[in-house]
Amino acid sequence: MVAAQALALGFRHETLVWDGPAAKGNLPDAARLARRSLLSAWAKARGLQAVVLAHTQDDVAETFLMRLARGAGVDGLSAMVPAFQAEGCQFLRPLLSTGRQALRDWLTARTIPWAEDPTNHDPHYDRTRARSALQLLGPLGLTPARLAEVAGHLSEARGALEAGADALLRRAVTQEGSGLALRIDAGTLFAAPADLQRRALVAILQWFAPAPYAPRGDQVGALLGRLQGGKPGQLRGVRFFQHKAQLWSCLEPEAPMRRWQIEGPEVGSLTLRALGPDGLPQCPDWRASGLPRAALLTAPSLWDQGRLISAPHARLPAGFRAQLSQIRPLATGPNISH
Repeated sequence: MVAAQALALGFRHETLVWDGPAAKGNLPDAARLARRSLLSAWAKARGLQAVVLAHTQDDVAETFLMRLARGAGVDGLSAMVPAFQAEGCQFLRPLLSTGRQALRDWLTARTIPWAEDPTNHDPHYDRTRARSALQLLGPLGLTPARLAEVAGHLSEARGALEAGADALLRRAVTQEGSGLALRIDAGTLFAAPADLQRRALVAILQWFAPAPYAPRGDQVGALLGRLQGGKPGQLRGVRFFQHKAQLWSCLEPEAPMRRWQIEGPEVGSLTLRALGPDGLPQCPDWRASGLPRAALLTAPSLWDQGRLISAPHARLPAGFRAQLSQIRPLATGPNISH
């Protein structure tokens, strides 16, 4: 049906098929991520500037109710953003101020058919139940338009909080060792309002280990409590620890090395891995680096059949240089799932 409509409008049509592993757990979320991945790859391969999505005002209201039921905070209750980046592609939502029924009326007036996803009527899904709840809330004035308006107000509040958290990060966090570790001024961090502390912590976690979704609020709260008490902590493969009366953060030693780019002479086939406890003693000047031992254990190093060749962060360069493969700003903002 869509192919026929596209042809009638003079547009080329292609069907993208997902051949990934079967989804487990949250099927709608897995399907959404699969669609986004397919669309972004298709668009980038053709040099297209953006992909347009059809979310409407009703989607904003339904998402608001679903997240309200989960006890979400300001970020979760904020409205969908009209534009965002994901998978290296720009996504646009031009219909967020248009109601679903208004869109259907527009299509009906032009005798353009549409397809209904059968899951839209399956009560096993949260969105279906939220859609039914909206019909009951309408007489109270809680229409999709009003809930979308509230979500928009919360988006403005989120923007203000993100700006405050970004300013906090600039004051409290310093990159060390070309991004191997972050040195955190604990006094500045913990003097900030609680919400800004949590946002800064999430930004650090996402900087080291980007993920489609930020960690759960209770996990972040538990980690923050440990750090405020002067104890070490770990979440999502990122370590936080005290060193010389300062708070530091780095990846766990077993983290993948794909974030590092190594440049140097051609000396045959070498293995790239974390320096580790067996490699650090082979770097006699590592203390002169000024980096904590825990961070240097995670540093990229080059090996030749069990023999350490180079560890640039531990002052054993041997002609090699290590830098982050992609420079990412340490900043807050909408998580990349949107």
